Amino acid sequence: MKIEIKLLKNTPNKQELLKLKYPNKNIPKAINKIDLAKSQALFELEKYLSATHYKRVWHNVLKLNYDDYENYSKECILFHYMFKFNNFKIDLNYSLDDFIILLSDYVRLSISLKRHINLDTTSVKRLKSLHDDLVVEYDYKIAKKNKMVIKKDNPFLKLKLPNNFKMIKTNFDLIQEGRRNRNCVASYIDKINSEKCGIFILDYKDKHYTIEIKKSKNKYYVNQIKTFANEKASEEVIQYVKQII
Repeated sequence: MKIEIKLLKNTPNKQELLKLKYPNKNIPKAINKIDLAKSQALFELEKYLSATHYKRVWHNVLKLNYDDYENYSKECILFHYMFKFNNFKIDLNYSLDDFIILLSDYVRLSISLKRHINLDTTSVKRLKSLHDDLVVEYDYKIAKKNKMVIKKDNPFLKLKLPNNFKMIKTNFDLIQEGRRNRNCVASYIDKINSEKCGIFILDYKDKHYTIEIKKSKNKYYVNQIKTFANEKASEEVIQYVKQII
């Protein structure tokens, strides 16, 4: 956040300073207790929330533990806000890890597509429905515009896998995989291009799986394995893949 030096004169606190910088915004008193990096991310949330929900976030912002965050991005703040305050009822079809991935993807897709985020959502089933609608929109509007770039030295090309595995290397295959397995894998194109992950498909015992593989230091590991409509893979399949990786 850039602050002109002239604004620092006669401003006793951050609230008064930001009122001068953003005269058309309602700057709450809570701003005095958080740093400017967090403030910037919170201001950016306004376009993704209704007026009521935006006020709700500001009201509860001091209850969030920012020490747990990797960064102060708007995506990160919204994810942690919803995780802490929405009181989601996680059913038996979802593990905590599955729910975290679903919520994270929903927030990321909403912001990418510039859609309002519904902070009243408390049902995992409803969250998944909202997520799936965004996936369809993302496939058509975003994935076709972003070109997948797999460089020759991409670390995931070095994986030696059996013939029933295939690494996705093109936009077309990525979009087709999302449609075939009804998931949001097309939204991972930026992560693929930045080599944060590799997306693989697996056909095993008459079932089709989408797999996200990551690398930490010199070790590859499986981040998630899903079959149709984000259904979690069986323990047998998880162990099969882990042994090969």
